[in-house]
Amino acid sequence: MRRSRKPFPVDSGRGFESLPLRSMYFVYILQSRKDRGYYIGYTSDLDKRIKEHNAGRTRSLKHRLPMELIYTEEFKRKADAKAREQQLKSWKGGEPFQALIGGSRAPLPAGQKAFGGGSPRLRRD
Repeated sequence: MRRSRKPFPVDSGRGFESLPLRSMYFVYILQSRKDRGYYIGYTSDLDKRIKEHNAGRTRSLKHRLPMELIYTEEFKRKADAKAREQQLKSWKGGEPFQALIGGSRAPLPAGQKAFGGGSPRLRRD
């Protein structure tokens, strides 16, 4: 069987325009400064999404503004970010969630698998 290979893109002097840009995906945790509650989400454009939340464009958060970014994780694949978001939402209010936002690695609840590829970044100003 013969395989055809696409030629490696050639630099035209203006950069490698034909190379696809790889998107990164972020799972994030926001905390309301008003009621200290949490919001967990994922996005490919973290700065834009935080601005949208704080501009009141998220119905469920309008009454809880302003929101502060307290935690992020970075993923290469959207599916991994979405799965991690769901995992964190299932932990919300529990010991693993509290340990995570407290800055330590929490033991996984029974039946939960760890996610590889996520790079955690705790934000505490």
